[in-house]
Amino acid sequence: MEIDKIQKLPIHFIFCTERSGSSLLNTILNQSPEILATSEELFALYLYPKYHKKISYTEKEIKTLVREFVYVSEKNLKMFFSDIKVFEENLMKHKEHLPYSFLVRLIYFHFFDLKDKLQLKLIVDKQIKFLYYIEDVLKIFPDSKYIILVRDVRDNVLIRKSRNLDNTSDVVYMAGIWNDTYKNVEYLFDKISKDKILVIHYEDLMKSTAEVIRKTCHFLEVNYFPEMLNYQETYRKFIELKRPLVGEEYYKRTLDFHSGLLKPISTEKIGIWKKELTPLQLQKIATICGKTASYLGYDLSENGTTSLTFNDKFQLLKARLKRYWFLKFYLKLPLGLKVFIKKVRGKNTMDV
Repeated sequence: MEIDKIQKLPIHFIFCTERSGSSLLNTILNQSPEILATSEELFALYLYPKYHKKISYTEKEIKTLVREFVYVSEKNLKMFFSDIKVFEENLMKHKEHLPYSFLVRLIYFHFFDLKDKLQLKLIVDKQIKFLYYIEDVLKIFPDSKYIILVRDVRDNVLIRKSRNLDNTSDVVYMAGIWNDTYKNVEYLFDKISKDKILVIHYEDLMKSTAEVIRKTCHFLEVNYFPEMLNYQETYRKFIELKRPLVGEEYYKRTLDFHSGLLKPISTEKIGIWKKELTPLQLQKIATICGKTASYLGYDLSENGTTSLTFNDKFQLLKARLKRYWFLKFYLKLPLGLKVFIKKVRGKNTMDV
């Protein structure tokens, strides 16, 4: 793809939390030749303080930037990103004129290196943590559009519990995570035009997939292709091609975590809370999440509310500290300290 076209690529976002159907939506969108849907990396925020004013780079500075990008990555870049040496060489070609907006687009462009990008019209970045950083995101991406993908908190809590995502089975804790995430959506609606925001409910995505994807493509101003829904075989081929690079352990973990992407779309996990959550658990969820859920189109009033115990309040505090305040704190850390932390934790360097 020509460089001048890459520089002009719009960047839009999917905001969500875990187990809300985001991998499915992302995978379907990535089937479009006009959309590059990337994989939850926070580099645009992490690199911004150090690099947003830079225009040109030396070779040494490019090497440092690449090393920092790799260290602060959150996933296995061998699965989702191009060869790091190729990436570095491409940055070197533009080191004399590499303003931050172009740098960010070049980095995004190297995701899903197996994808044909000749017809690409835009980038969509799926983000689980960006709802905690809305002010920062709006500052860096003032022209973006935002898709809010949300799932009924009662089902979301159950799925998170079954997957042990938060290393706890406490329903109140997980309800607190959901509420702390999505209550920030109201701020987004207050700050930008409503025509730049699309709310997608997981339940609609499962029940009326084609209709939701058409609506999403219209919102993003790209064409809808019916073959976008034929994603299972494409996804299987992708992970098989990446298997030798990522290793058997990561390959099997990916297959397990995203097993739904290899199966037909199903509505069987909609409303499972009706059979598996107790009346008291439902009341606690409604007490914690009722206002936010209502703002996003879910009515929890049928469950009623209840007083929260001391332990419930402790769980909510723990959830807020471990997710909301930790993420806020981590963002403020200098880039060098983030890199140091990843080194101490034994972060894979991909030979940089």
